[in-house]
Amino acid sequence: QAHEVSDPITGPQTPDSSVHCVNAKVLGSPAVVAGRYGTGLQFDGTDDAAYLPYRPSIALGDSDFTVSTWVKYSATTADQVIFWAYGTGATERSMWLRAQPSKDRFYGYLQTDSGAYELSVPDPSAAAGFGDNAWHLVTIRRSGNTAELLVDDNRSSTPVAGSLTYGDTFSVDGIRLGVKPDGTNRFKGALDEFRIHRRALTDSELTGNVDF
Repeated sequence: QAHEVSDPITGPQTPDSSVHCVNAKVLGSPAVVAGRYGTGLQFDGTDDAAYLPYRPSIALGDSDFTVSTWVKYSATTADQVIFWAYGTGATERSMWLRAQPSKDRFYGYLQTDSGAYELSVPDPSAAAGFGDNAWHLVTIRRSGNTAELLVDDNRSSTPVAGSLTYGDTFSVDGIRLGVKPDGTNRFKGALDEFRIHRRALTDSELTGNVDF
């Protein structure tokens, strides 16, 4: 039997422009700043975050998908979560993306019912982990049995199998922006145009800033 997860998190909402109405809840007091397109949110690294409550429309399962956002931050030494989807723990199905300036890279991770898969894109300047206070388009994309992490024109890929989510909504969490579910690894910087597509977008679609 499927159970709808209760949603204890409250806060101002930012509307979902798609037909799925998965409105994000804004936590803390992130500043509204100039984004890559229009306006974005500036997270302070202390208590700012956003949360997309779990809905079937963001349960990606074993299907193709594209999750992308524009990221702008200044490098520090600490790991910073860009987004974290679903569960936590060594065997819980999940997907997350971290900025790791201490290792000069963005680092992505997928845990399915078939195993764990890692993706890493180093900063070509080998200096700041893309933490140069400029906008970067960061994407995790799955197409069939291949997962990719793309940062601007840089990318890595790995074979992938299995499902990211369960068949019902019992004990399934949503997606957090700017923080790990336990409140650590907080992001200090700006995010804009966070998008989830239930198909593998082409490279030209990704950079076109078009609604699909």
